[in-house]
Amino acid sequence: MVENKSDSWVFRALVTETLPYEVPVIFSNDKFYRLSSKIIDDPDLAGAIGKLHRKLGRYTIPYQYRIKKDSARTTELSIAHPLWQQEVCRFYAQHEGSLLSYCGKSKFSLRHPIALAALYVEGKNLREKMTSKTGVVESISSDTELNPAHFVSYFTYGRFNLLGRFYSSKEFLRLEKRFRFVRTLDISKCFYHIYTHSIAWQVKDKDFAKNNTEAYSFENSFDKLMQMANYNETNGIVVGPEISRIFAEIILQGVDLNIQRQLERQGLVEGRDYSIRRYVDDFSIFANSEEVLGEIQSVVVARLADVKLYLNDKKIGTYERPFITPLTLARSELGECLQELEGVLAKDGSFEKNELRRLKVLLGSIRSIVARHNIELGSVSGWVMSSLRRLLDRGHYSYLYDGALSNADKWLRFVQALLEVVFHVCSLDLRVRTTYNMCQIIYSAQKVKGRIPGGHFEQLQHIIENELVSLVSQYDFDGVVGDPVEILNVIIAGAHFIGADFVSNSVVSKALLKLSEKPLTYFVYISLNFCYLTDVDRFCAQIDNLNERVRFMLSDAADVFKYSERYLILCDYLSSPAVSNKDKRAVFDMLFGGTISKSTMDSLGRYVGFVDWDGFQVNHTLRRKELRPVYAVS
Repeated sequence: MVENKSDSWVFRALVTETLPYEVPVIFSNDKFYRLSSKIIDDPDLAGAIGKLHRKLGRYTIPYQYRIKKDSARTTELSIAHPLWQQEVCRFYAQHEGSLLSYCGKSKFSLRHPIALAALYVEGKNLREKMTSKTGVVESISSDTELNPAHFVSYFTYGRFNLLGRFYSSKEFLRLEKRFRFVRTLDISKCFYHIYTHSIAWQVKDKDFAKNNTEAYSFENSFDKLMQMANYNETNGIVVGPEISRIFAEIILQGVDLNIQRQLERQGLVEGRDYSIRRYVDDFSIFANSEEVLGEIQSVVVARLADVKLYLNDKKIGTYERPFITPLTLARSELGECLQELEGVLAKDGSFEKNELRRLKVLLGSIRSIVARHNIELGSVSGWVMSSLRRLLDRGHYSYLYDGALSNADKWLRFVQALLEVVFHVCSLDLRVRTTYNMCQIIYSAQKVKGRIPGGHFEQLQHIIENELVSLVSQYDFDGVVGDPVEILNVIIAGAHFIGADFVSNSVVSKALLKLSEKPLTYFVYISLNFCYLTDVDRFCAQIDNLNERVRFMLSDAADVFKYSERYLILCDYLSSPAVSNKDKRAVFDMLFGGTISKSTMDSLGRYVGFVDWDGFQVNHTLRRKELRPVYAVS
């Protein structure tokens, strides 16, 4: 029961389950988790927080934005109202056993929660090394504080958290050996078309669900919870957070079981005549004839239609073994190329001009491999960028940590060549995930400060600044509609890693001006404010303009509790170091009545908000995104 669990345990889902993966790098629920979990002793502060954290009694409207999916497509993601996210935490705490049970019924599923994840904690009585603990939080001593930086996932996932790992697994090889053909199917706009009532049809059955719509049950509670996040809509769910994938998984596990039952009635036995693997909304059907594939596909279509879902006919593909696609060939060649790159780094730390030429040739071949196999760079860019970051870390060791400072010249040539490819990949595949990899690589490169001569570090900073400015200059800001999270992360990276001089650059200043001239959105607000905070005196006019526009947006309290975007803006306005205490109190009193004191507002400003205005937690955020089991191909 929820009552037997501490708030530290109950609200940890805020960190891993309720936000989309693709957000600005300075945005997270870390502060919101700490505030939701904290016992406030000051009655005035507790009262002020209570006004912000009142329980929802009706629907909310999510904050929606679009991100690039690949070179030609975008997808819409949603940030549900933070107070709804607290309801999700209570639902998880009460029904975590049911969530695991209903996600564990299908043999077809490749990605589903199988157990509660380990909880990482550290406290003043623990060693610096993290200790993994499982079970309820009450077993942790009172001296121990939970750190959201260590939360990766609420659940442990099986069998493959990435689809690419399935394609390279022994299981896939066994299926290839057993079956001659594979057919791939994709559900068309699955999350946008999910009918929320269908969860009850799958957990129980349709007749029972329709006759018991008002009865209290796990499935009815989940249905109403998902509706509340999305304007009480029953057609479609919020897209992005992990809870939406779990909601869809429960429905699709029911579809899986119905497919298997019907195929058995038609004389087709799983494992003998066919095998099916499903990764979220992607099906792979294995069989020894195209006739059987067609028969199975017809059943899949019929059972999906039961829950108002349909296939994307443009994404149906059939392959004969060996199951090698252009992507498979490209990944194989890229793997060999990256292995050879590692070989360039000699153990003795030598890195002369011939090695530099060889490195540039190998880095250039990455581009040609992608072009030769006519694949989307986005299907391999994350893997390539992660490999380049590991290569950079090894370069640090080879040229600096295991040698003298005289190696700094060689190291700088190596880093310059590597960064050239990193930013080239970004320019060709500017997606949010690519910008995360870019930020990790910049952070890794800057860790050498103090180990190389100051002049070399300045050259490194100059290289990074020029590459970031180049990315900004290539972006079409005139065509921006809404929140261009990809380029916002590039600009945030420049402000964080370079500072006010980057923000003052003429190209960047022009870009920020164009963003500020458009209708103000939440992500644009926090990104512009973060950049201008690099030098409050220099950018005081821009900060004043932003604050004035925010005050105009925050017109009444009803909107704050209805619209997710208004609530987010309010909290980060109250936490912003660029807003005076007086102005914060004026907005707070206008929305909630009464008169909040100066000292209470100072305390409230330290607790509320979603943005890391100082940038201190950026590396922790990036590390957690690297570890988080992401819904992706690779």
